[in-house]
This record gives sequence, structure tokens and C-alpha cells, in this order.
Amino acid sequence: MKKLLSVLALSLALGTAAFAQPKSFGLRVGPGLEISYQHTVNHKQFVEVDAGVLGISEYPGFRISAAYDFNILNFRLLKGQFNMFIGPGVSVGMYDKSLFTAGLMVQYGVSYDFTSVPLSVAVDTCPSLWLNSEGVTMRFKSLIPMLSLRWKF
Repeated sequence: MKKLLSVLALSLALGTAAFAQPKSFGLRVGPGLEISYQHTVNHKQFVEVDAGVLGISEYPGFRISAAYDFNILNFRLLKGQFNMFIGPGVSVGMYDKSLFTAGLMVQYGVSYDFTSVPLSVAVDTCPSLWLNSEGVTMRFKSLIPMLSLRWKF
């Protein structure tokens, strides 16, 4: 019985701690459109998950990606918080209606968190190495910066 109560107490504590961390949800716009979710691990690290359509003209398709980012620089600017971040990630998707791809990426960029409203604006890019049936390729469209607008909660 003690073990069961200990496990329940630990589960409740971990669940509460995970729920209490800041999160944000929004859109990334650039050479495509993605829905974006960020979950803060601590004040220096966060996880970002994105899903959406990319490469509307040259390589139409979709992708789902996840990155574990580290804030390497942050300071107060005007009445908000400026952050510079970088981190590794993985991505899976489908292009040209039948070409399944999986890839490794590096996400880096800058963001600005407003303090007067729960809003975050970011510009980032995700260079990627893709593995598919045609071999390993570098996605140069991934070098085009994307603008993110997220609601913080």
C-alpha cells in the first residue's frame, strides 16, 4: 500500500510540474504553413513540435518535426524578453505525393516575448538532411526563414 501511495504521489507531482510549465501555440509561416507548439522545459530549454504543409510549388507535401532547443542568449529588451536559440531535431514527411522522407535538422533563430500581452514572435530556420529512397539530400528550402506567431499560456 505504501508503494502504491508513493507512486500515486510521485505521478501527481510530476503531472502538476509538467502542467505548470509555460507553453505556447501558434503558426509558422514561410515557404509553407505549419501549426506550432512549444513546451518550456526550464528557462533555458524548450521543446517545439510543428506540423504542416511545405514546398507548395517545387516539392508539395507535409512534414511533422520536433526540436529540442537551447536558449543561448536572452535579455530584457524594451518591455519584453529577447531570446536566441539553437537545437537539434528530427522530421518526417511526404513529398511529391509518394516520396516518404525522414531527416535530421538543426533549428536556430531569435524570438521576442511580449510581457504586456501573452504573445511571442520568432524568426527561425531549420536546415535539414533528408533520407529517402533517392538517397541523402540537403533541403535548401529549409534555409528560408519562417516567421512564427504564438499565443503563450
